[in-house]
Amino acid sequence: MGRANLHLSVLACTTVLVVVAAVLLNTLVDPLSLVNTPTFRGWSESKTMAGRDGGRRFKAAQLARVEPDILILGTSRVEVGIPSNHPGYEGRAVYNAGLSGTNMVEIERVFEYALSVRQPREVLLGLDFLAFGGRRDLVGDFPDSAFAMPQSRVIAKYLFSSNTFLQSLRTIYDNRRNLPPVYDRNGGDPHFERLSAPDYRRMFISVLRDQFLIDPQTYGGFRFSEDRLQALRRIARNCAERGITLRLFITPVHARQLEALRAIGLFGEFERWKRYLADSLSEISRKYPRARLSLWDFSGYSEFTTETVPTAEQSSSPVRWHWESSHFKAALGTLVLDRLFALPVAESLPKDFGVDIRPERVESWLMDTRWARTAYAQSHREEVSDVERLAACTSKIWSALCTDCTRDPGVLSKIFVPCAE
Repeated sequence: MGRANLHLSVLACTTVLVVVAAVLLNTLVDPLSLVNTPTFRGWSESKTMAGRDGGRRFKAAQLARVEPDILILGTSRVEVGIPSNHPGYEGRAVYNAGLSGTNMVEIERVFEYALSVRQPREVLLGLDFLAFGGRRDLVGDFPDSAFAMPQSRVIAKYLFSSNTFLQSLRTIYDNRRNLPPVYDRNGGDPHFERLSAPDYRRMFISVLRDQFLIDPQTYGGFRFSEDRLQALRRIARNCAERGITLRLFITPVHARQLEALRAIGLFGEFERWKRYLADSLSEISRKYPRARLSLWDFSGYSEFTTETVPTAEQSSSPVRWHWESSHFKAALGTLVLDRLFALPVAESLPKDFGVDIRPERVESWLMDTRWARTAYAQSHREEVSDVERLAACTSKIWSALCTDCTRDPGVLSKIFVPCAE
């Protein structure tokens, strides 16, 4: 018995020492920057794991530290395309809390968390049609972030996690290789800008196919959700009651993205969504006359969103305004901000890029968009045909697979490879 007790004691002490060592390493390296431990050059300065599992824990912690005067909300389009520096910010603290794979319910939770930290003066909220789909769930590390639980619990789980230990080791390894951090200091995601020689044509095709046409949580199984719209209404009402300036804007997308909506029969829903947005904001503005609310639409067929996509033979030719059909570049995001903040330079922008839509103007704007689409279809017949072919191909395979398929996107992308050839 004595020898057995000795072995148990040694095992217990060893276990405690291993746990303590792991927690100490997690604290010193702090791979997701939750503890805010001082960084060490060449070891933990670059937080290369910050975006792992969705980046929710990292952004919640950073949001609490920055305490921004201007809060930027939205999907990955905002995260990638809205720059952290712009004259319209007037030197105020800014944080880009855009999230990949998000929806309006989560965006509302992020907004509420920001209010609990420190009320911002302004909120810029980029609106994407896909964020209003009822099948897009909360993803990644949201349940383990401060958006969903007290920060004290978040840190406790984080420090004692074996997954954090592995992330700490990987962070050290990445720092020794001088790899850059996932996010910039204001929450922006510059990963596209780090691509050495983007194959634009391939990106335009693969992203539209894999992330939209075959993804059950986006266009592949889109169901417009009323509760997502109500989440936006609550955000707008909260801003109106608190005196927060709210600048809503429908994000720009390339015309191929709009053509995809049309090809799969969702363009009518897209237009109805815009009417809902305008009516909702108008109703809140009537109830709160002093509210500073605005709604801008950048998603039309403008000279920026209809730029030519390189052919397969010219795949590496530069595209000025877009990375692919869904994500726009910071250069275009700068023009969006020029319009939102009504800077003098915005006077030179085309009138159809950034339209202030109200209920009395929505129908005329939708009609203008339809006319612009007709012109685009005539001048870019090959692009329209390519999107229609892609949509028809994916639809045919979907019907052969199942009607409510929730397979892993990585598996699905392999099944749908012929649709990109």
